[in-house]
Amino acid sequence: MYDFIGAIKKNEIYEEYGYLIRFTLRWLILGSIVGIFCGIVISAFIIGLRWVTDFRIFNLWIISFLPLAGVATGWLYKQFGRGSEQGSDLIIDEVLEFHGRVLFRMGPLVLIATLLAHLFGGSAGREATGVQIGGAIASKLARTLKLARRDAQMMMMAGISGGFSAIFGTPVAAAIFGMEVISRGEIKFASAIACVASAIAAAMIGHALAPVNDSYLAPNILVVDIWLIGKLLLATIAFAYAAVIFTELTHWIARRSQQLIPNVYLRPAIGGVIIIALYLIVRDDRYLGLSNGFVHGATSGAIFPSYAWALKILFTSLTLGFGFRGGDVFPLFVIGALLGSTLAPMLNMDPAVLGAIGFVAVFASASKTPIAATIMGIEIFGPTYAIPFILVNFVGYMLAGHSGIYTSQRRSSFGFEEPEEVAVIDEMKKTLEDKA
Repeated sequence: MYDFIGAIKKNEIYEEYGYLIRFTLRWLILGSIVGIFCGIVISAFIIGLRWVTDFRIFNLWIISFLPLAGVATGWLYKQFGRGSEQGSDLIIDEVLEFHGRVLFRMGPLVLIATLLAHLFGGSAGREATGVQIGGAIASKLARTLKLARRDAQMMMMAGISGGFSAIFGTPVAAAIFGMEVISRGEIKFASAIACVASAIAAAMIGHALAPVNDSYLAPNILVVDIWLIGKLLLATIAFAYAAVIFTELTHWIARRSQQLIPNVYLRPAIGGVIIIALYLIVRDDRYLGLSNGFVHGATSGAIFPSYAWALKILFTSLTLGFGFRGGDVFPLFVIGALLGSTLAPMLNMDPAVLGAIGFVAVFASASKTPIAATIMGIEIFGPTYAIPFILVNFVGYMLAGHSGIYTSQRRSSFGFEEPEEVAVIDEMKKTLEDKA
């Protein structure tokens, strides 16, 4: 039995709690500093993103210059990138093994490149921009303060949370996301205070400077019964494999385009031509940019073509696969919301309800962050969705297997030791892909 009185006499208790108090205060301060900087910079980005989106919507002729925007993006990263082209995966790599490879230039580079993609009609998101800005700020602060490697890794996680929080205005989910996204099946609780402080500070600054106005009006779920659970499990199969299709198609296009078109200027230019051609076939500019109108419609019961979710996958996979910048997460929201509203009539459900559930389900499956996705869904749509969200997010996470949008995530077999035969099969697949 622990000798509490003896420990007090030896000052062990005082030393332990003294350390914990110093640790807590240190990371409340450092995390808040990261979050404040994230909130300021990302607020400027959000204001710019709104402006370029509005300009494109009212001046659709500008889409014809998307190939030139691709050339400009290639030139920026060729001249100034120095590894920054790895994007969010480099941020995760630095958390796993900090080497100071994330330079401050990553922030302005991804900000400019994302605005270019959205101005000229690329189909992309915005969270990768927030995460990379947050990571660049955190890395710069860590080097300036000459933090030890472990502390620098925690700063990077705080940067991820701050960036995510400033982009979406969901600080609770953002705090969890920064801890959960690093390793599949694990949460890095050692950085909890830093991530929480950063997420809250970033959300407060963001709300003051550039409030997030993405409010969705899905109806409340009044009854959760066995029939609803059965329907949700069926829908989850579709959500999980939509995430797999998006992830694998985006990665495949990126690999093949790099093999066939090694020139960093020509590759995104050709991608821009293909995207323009696809737009001319579809004749619907809602697939360009964030496609936020799709989400608002799907979560309020609007009906869209049954293939709309697949077209959004194609537009976004082409945009990101050919080297334009932005992010995967918001397109995943769009894909999930559209797929949910499409499946709803088949399952005799309210399209708005299943659209809201699909909004987070596809994201959870593709990002491998089911806890953050569940909390984010509750923050956006309310607590009546808690049971459906936790069900579809965790089941979808399992069904999607190892396929994920972040290739640098530390991979485990859902938290267990990976069977040797699985590792052998994956190695064979990688060898075949390299030969192709």
